[in-house]
Amino acid sequence: MVRSWLASFSILMLVIALGCGDVDPITPEASEDEIAISNVITQRWMRGYMTEDVELYESAFWKDGFLYYSDMGTPTDPSDFVQFDDIRDELDSARRVFDRYQDIEIEVSEPEITMLSEVKAVVRNHYKIQGFVADGTSLEGGYTGWYAEGDNEFTFEKRKSPDGKLEWRITEWLDEAVHPDDIDNEA
Repeated sequence: MVRSWLASFSILMLVIALGCGDVDPITPEASEDEIAISNVITQRWMRGYMTEDVELYESAFWKDGFLYYSDMGTPTDPSDFVQFDDIRDELDSARRVFDRYQDIEIEVSEPEITMLSEVKAVVRNHYKIQGFVADGTSLEGGYTGWYAEGDNEFTFEKRKSPDGKLEWRITEWLDEAVHPDDIDNEA
């Protein structure tokens, strides 16, 4: 009887010891919609901007109901806020950046996707972006580029595209920028 109790106790201790290791939580697989949303961010929005491909960049957005809003890193000072409610204004802004900078790099965090319905989702991610001017040139103050970072909040909607397919695209984009003076302090 003592032996059987000792064997049971030994097995219990072994189970407890084996269960005490650091185990990564099981992450559920992304749904088809979440994968499609992530691809819009990385394969259209990000790649279009980095390659200066206005048509690819534009394909990340729905024209109807488009809204872009940025606090420019000064959430308590509305005097410098930027807002576009016409996709053409966003595309013109992108073209001005493309004309000024020859090498644009963007890094984004893994998106946090919240499905609000079968046709609407909110996505948050952190971004870092930098652009450089051509060799031999500089910006005002002698700078050869610019750097920015912040948090994006995208509202995605699933609609019929012009070719009749249902697809996810961005309708609203809220840019919560980090103030340039605070960027170095976050590292």
